[in-house]
Amino acid sequence: MGESTRGFMIQNGALVGAAVRDANIVVPEGVRSIAFGAFSGHHRLESITLPAGIKRIESNAFFGCDQLKKVVFSQGPEYVGDHAFSGCGSLTEILFADGLREIGGHAFCDCRALKRVSFPQGLKRIGSAAFSGCSALEEIVLPESLKEIGSQAFYKCEALRDVRFPQGLTRVGTEAFFRCKKMSSVSLPDSVKDVGRNAFCLCEGLGRVDLPEGLKNVENLGFSSCPRLF
Repeated sequence: MGESTRGFMIQNGALVGAAVRDANIVVPEGVRSIAFGAFSGHHRLESITLPAGIKRIESNAFFGCDQLKKVVFSQGPEYVGDHAFSGCGSLTEILFADGLREIGGHAFCDCRALKRVSFPQGLKRIGSAAFSGCSALEEIVLPESLKEIGSQAFYKCEALRDVRFPQGLTRVGTEAFFRCKKMSSVSLPDSVKDVGRNAFCLCEGLGRVDLPEGLKNVENLGFSSCPRLF
C-alpha cells in the first residue's frame, strides 16, 4: 500500500503519482525516486524542487511538461532515465547537483528553450540523443569524470559553441554533434579512442580539429560536410 503526503502518492520511497496540480511543486523529504510517468503531461507545472535524498528519476517522469521552466536539484540524482524531461519546451537551464552518474537516452530531447547545462563531477555517461534537438543550447560544461558521449547526444544543437572535451573521455558516439553549426574547433584529449560515424558531420563552422595520437578509430565520415576543414 502507498501513503499519501500532501497530495503525493508514495510507495516504498518512490513518488508514483501526484494529485496536486500546482504550478510550483516541492517534492517531500523521504522520496528516493520519481517513478515512470509520475508527472507526465502536467501542463501547469512550472517549477519542481527535488529533495536531497533523491536517487533516480525514472523514464518519462516529466515527459511533455511543456510549461516546466525550472528544476531544482538539492543533491543527485544518480540517474536520469530515458525521456525523463523530453519535450519540456520551456526549460532554459539545468544545473545538476553532485551525485549524478548517468543520463539516459532522450532524457532532455527537444527541450528547445534550453540554453545551458552544467554537469557535476562524477558523471560517467551521457546517453543516446540525451539532448537531441535542443536547438537553443549554447553552453555545456563537461566534467573530467565523463567517459562516454552517446550517439546523437547533442544532435542538431545548432547554437552550441565550442566544447571542452575532458581528459578521461574514451568515446564520442555516432552523430553525437551532428549539425552543431556554431562549433568552430574540436580538440579531443589523448584518452579518446573512438569517434563514431558522422560524429561531427555538418558542423559548418568547424575550422580546426586536433586529434590524439592514440586514436584507434574514426569511423567513416566522422567529420564530413565540414566545409571549413577541407
